[in-house]
Amino acid sequence: MRCLNAAGAALLALALALSASPARAQTRADCDYATCALRIAPRLSGLDIVRGDIGARAGSLGFLWPSASLTRAFDGDVEAQRVARASVRRRRMAAALTDAGALILAAALVRTVTVPSDRTPSAVLGAVGAATLAVSIPVQFAADEQLSRAVHAFNRRFAR
Repeated sequence: MRCLNAAGAALLALALALSASPARAQTRADCDYATCALRIAPRLSGLDIVRGDIGARAGSLGFLWPSASLTRAFDGDVEAQRVARASVRRRRMAAALTDAGALILAAALVRTVTVPSDRTPSAVLGAVGAATLAVSIPVQFAADEQLSRAVHAFNRRFAR
């Protein structure tokens, strides 16, 4: 029985030691600017949110279809999460406009090749596709600006 109690105590001590290891998620108390502040890192596929000096990826605002999991990077800050969610919604709208514009332009190109005698409808279709793409650009930039505001709101805690 003593052997079992000693083994149980050893397991408990090991569990406590592992739970206090630096590998676990940092709490608010041991967070400082160098380890927990967020920044934006541009990538070909979108904008990544990275944490601290080491630049650990905390989330991404993708260009094609952004994931709502991006808001997890802003855990602990209600305002920053709200703005990040708005950024994801805006980026999704922009992605839909971009995709629609590209599809319309592709349809115009296919129509031009298949019906070369009547180019007016193809030109109109191409103009609609180009306009849809043009409208998507400022919406993409607005989503980027909102993401920047979310990062700023999250990082304000380190200025105090």
